[in-house]
Formats: sequence, structure tokens, C-alpha cells
Amino acid sequence: MLKIFIAEDEPLIRDALRELIEKNGPEYDIAYSGEAGDGELALSMIQELKPDLLLADIRMPFMDGLTLSRYAKDLLPWLHVVIISGFSDFNYTQEAIDIGVDGYLTKPVEAAALLAQIRKVQDKIAAETAERRQPSQQEAILNKEYYKEHFFKRLEAGEYTPADLLAHQDRVDFCFTAKAFVPLYLHRQTPLNDETSYRQAINRIWELFGPDTTVLTVVYNSGDLAGIIGGETAAIAKEKADHVANVLSTETALPVSPCHICVGQPTPRLSQIGTSLTLVRHLAYVTPINPAVRVRNVQAAAVTGSLSLTEIDDVVAQLQTSISDAHAPGPSAAKIYDILSYLLQQIGQQSGAVSQKMAQEYDHAKLLVIAQTPSLALATLPMFLKQWQAGGSPAAESKADDQSNPVVEQVVTYLQDHFADPDISLRSIADMVRISPAYLSTLFSQTMNITFIEYLTRLRLAKAQAMLRTSEARITDITFDIGYTDPNYFSFLFKKHFGVSPKEYRKTTVGN
Repeated sequence: MLKIFIAEDEPLIRDALRELIEKNGPEYDIAYSGEAGDGELALSMIQELKPDLLLADIRMPFMDGLTLSRYAKDLLPWLHVVIISGFSDFNYTQEAIDIGVDGYLTKPVEAAALLAQIRKVQDKIAAETAERRQPSQQEAILNKEYYKEHFFKRLEAGEYTPADLLAHQDRVDFCFTAKAFVPLYLHRQTPLNDETSYRQAINRIWELFGPDTTVLTVVYNSGDLAGIIGGETAAIAKEKADHVANVLSTETALPVSPCHICVGQPTPRLSQIGTSLTLVRHLAYVTPINPAVRVRNVQAAAVTGSLSLTEIDDVVAQLQTSISDAHAPGPSAAKIYDILSYLLQQIGQQSGAVSQKMAQEYDHAKLLVIAQTPSLALATLPMFLKQWQAGGSPAAESKADDQSNPVVEQVVTYLQDHFADPDISLRSIADMVRISPAYLSTLFSQTMNITFIEYLTRLRLAKAQAMLRTSEARITDITFDIGYTDPNYFSFLFKKHFGVSPKEYRKTTVGN
């Protein structure tokens, strides 16, 4: 309903306008809001009543109608104004336009003319409301991208049935009735670090492939891009996917260099799209980025999930180099965790089995990743590679043992199983393995590239993180459960390592 305020110094005109508004209220969806006989009084009332439309006479005592309109619109930016005046006041027209007046009525005011102005204002308000509700093209593209990101995550998680995909095709602008589908994934070596680059990437992808319903892409915040290419035949889909990959690899307007693009093999089944997409994403993560070979076509052997020893070795070397590079941000702990999972799967497939020792070392690596020490986690991978290289036999395991330190391995295994013991200390462990504390400290640091105390602390804090995320245990209880006896000291250590207190960490992670 449109609320109307009258500012008019002539009582008879005010009465006539009020009666006209009240009489036509139900039909025109308008309501009388208030009135004043001068501009100064009107301004204070307008600020309190907050009308939608002001009917203001130009000539009033204390404050004229145009001055009132200017001040009132400063207070209420949404306010619309219709000026009422005589013929001799047309010299005020330009000033009224500058203020943003919506209409101009001459005295004597005719009912039809006033109602027409009211309709005009109502139409203008409706148009403004619709414009505010209608997102801009940029906002529409971003909203679509956010939805597609959610869609791709659920697709990889296996949450969509073929019927679900067909139901979503209009929402994501992709034809899931194609006969074959090819996944691809573009992985950036260095993530995007600003919103402008992210929007630039989205806009350029939209320009390149937006109208094409055989190409479905999503740009993640990191700058990585996932895609599904459809075609009437496997050959057509593969040819189109290769074309898309080549366009992406040579697109200078995209902030994607250096990058690596993996293109998968065609699959005819909707139910296999998510699995195929996951595979090319993993391969894009773990394949070393070679500026000379930006597009990699995944062969049939790779589709089944196999990497050669050389490829796995190169992956580990590249990751270790990227983490140690102080001038470039390395991969996140989450990505390292993802890669560790994938590489262990590869090693297990190649060797035929994962030995108990390898599994223990892998669990150790996962704990370190959770504790946000990816460089130390990667240090365990060469152990896997050595054993795999020798065929995973018991002899190979013994050979690997010869190259490591059995004392430190014994200590690490014990700490992983007993880190919650509050009585653990360097001296107690040294007594257990029958060497001096000083020698154990040196041996442990040289072998693990981390001190004994720091390693124990990170194991405990990793457990604390897990408990904060997955349980409602009190901070005090968590303190004792991980081996500490002073909640204040535990909170101090936690904040020192992670930048937030345990309570703040729980608030930010439980909801996610």
C-alpha cells in the first residue's frame, strides 16, 4: 500500500487532497499518512511517519516545497515526490528535475490528474522493486556457478541417480541425454588468491562455453576447473573434449598458468560420470605440471586407476619441492590428504597388497596431515615407494628397515598408540628403548626432521581437533583425553598451533 503525505499551506486544498486519497484508497491501494501546513513541520513528520509519496506545494512558509523535497529525500532515499503549484511557478521545473521529483500538478488539482500521478509512482516503485530483485548478469553467472559447484560435489560423491541428473539438466544447462560423456579437469599449480581473478575466470569460461549445452564446466575458488563434455557418439564427445582442453590450455585471458589438464575417456553411462570425474581430478592433482605438456589424455590403463612407479615418484618429488618453496604457496593439507589417499591406492594396486607396516606408516602420514604438517607427511611416502619398487615382499620390507632407524620406528609406533598417556616423556621413552634421553632426542630429530616433543604435541592436537569436530566433549575432558592435565596449557598450545582457541575452532568447524 502506498502511504501519502500532504504538505500544503492552504487548508481547503489539504482537506480536498485528504478526502480524495481516503475515497480512492481501496481501489488504488493508497493510504493517507499525514499532513502539515508548512515545510519545516512537514519535514519532522515525514521523518517519523516514513511515507512512500510526498505531495508538496512549492510555496509554503518557513520552508518551500522544493527544499522540503530535497531534505526529505536525503532522509528517505526511497521517497517519491509530486509537486503541486500554480502556472507561474514553472520556472522551478529544472530544480525539481534535479531533485528527482516524479511529477508536477497544477492548481486547482483535478482528481483524475492526481490519481494518474499516483498510478505512475506505483508503476515506478514496482519497476524499481523488480529491478532490485532481478540479479545482474554478473550476479546471475556467479549464482549459477555456486550452484554448479554444489552439483559437481554431489555428483562426485555419488549422490545423483541417472534420473536425478536428467532432472537437473535444465538447471545446469547441460544435455544429459547425450550418448557419451568425457570428463576433464584443469588443475592450477598455484591457487587463485583474489576475487577479481576468480570472477575473471568465470566470465571468460562463460564467454567461451556458456551457450553450449554439450559443455558443462565449473570454476572453483582455487581456479581449478572441472568439466563434462557430451556427444552423440564417444568419438564426438572425445573430439569435443580435446577441443575444450586445447582452448583452455591456450586461453591467455584466463588466469590459469601454470596448469595441467587431464582429459578422461568416454563413458556411455550416466552412473559412471561421477567416478570418471573423480579419477581425472585425482590424476590432475598427482601428475607433475609440465609446461611443455599442458593437456594429458588419460589412457585406458589410467582410467582403471593405475600410475607407473615413475609417475608416483615424480608426484612425491614435485609435492615435496612445492612445499619447500618459500616463494610459492604449496598445496593445502586437505589436498595432501587427498593425494596421499590416492597414492596409497595406486601403490596397493601395483604391489597387490598393502603390508601392515605400510598401513601403519600411512596412518602416521594421515595424522600428520590432520595436524597440518604436510611436509612431514610427504616424508613418509618414499618408504612406500621403496617397498613397492622391490615388489612389496618381506625381503623388501627388511631392506627398507635397514635403511631406516628401528629405534625411532619403535618410538613412533609407541607414541601413536600411547600419546594420551600423561606420563609420557623423553626420559620415559628413552628408558623404554634403553638409550640416553640426549641420544634419543638427537636420533629422533635427525630421522623425523622434528623434535620428540613437537611430534608428541602434534599427535595430541590432531586428536583434539578430531574430538572438537566430532564430539560435544568439554574442553576439560578433551584435555585429559589427549594426555594433558591443565586445560589452560592445552588451550595455549592449541591456539599457538592453529591460531584460534579450542572453543573458537569448534564454533567454526562443527557447522561445516
